[in-house]
Amino acid sequence: PVDGKDKSGIKTALERGGMAGKTVKYSFDKSILNTIHRHAIARIYGDSGQEMLDLMHKNPVVAIPVVVKRLKQKDKDFRRSREVLNRRWKEL
Repeated sequence: PVDGKDKSGIKTALERGGMAGKTVKYSFDKSILNTIHRHAIARIYGDSGQEMLDLMHKNPVVAIPVVVKRLKQKDKDFRRSREVLNRRWKEL
């Protein structure tokens, strides 16, 4: 599920017109993300996955750092879980 801070922070920045009230014009080419990337983002953000992908295209300067931070956090969590499970499997 999506962290409420992520989505609300991005929406607030979009309403203000950019980061810290500054309008920055960058574009995000949709072809950069392949199917695996899109599905990973959709899985992590749950029902709000498509909305987060849309926000990445509307305002990449604000949305992409938030999504990357969340992906790194989840990667760390998954690696930690895998390490614990691997230790248990070795005991069997």
